[in-house]
Amino acid sequence: MTDATVTKKRLVLLTRYLRDGSVLGVWRDEFKPREHGLRPRRASRIEVVESGPFAGLFYTTILIGQVTGDPAHDVSLWPPLGEHRASVLREQEWLARNYVLGG
Repeated sequence: MTDATVTKKRLVLLTRYLRDGSVLGVWRDEFKPREHGLRPRRASRIEVVESGPFAGLFYTTILIGQVTGDPAHDVSLWPPLGEHRASVLREQEWLARNYVLGG
């Protein structure tokens, strides 16, 4: 092995194909679904808490209700985390386990 060896990251982390033809999936931000003919709807967001005891931490809200039509499916991951990357990883893990595989 040389220093020139490059490890490629998987852009699509998990995909599930449903009987009705729809696709559930988790992918990295670098993946461009529209380039592959997909029309994605983002089911979550990560934001910075702006005030209070958690100010400056990253808070994850998963708005699956926007996709399923049922607001009861919306979830907030607690507690807020100090690093954006940690919040992204937790979001991906939750979506993979509870939405893509469990959906």
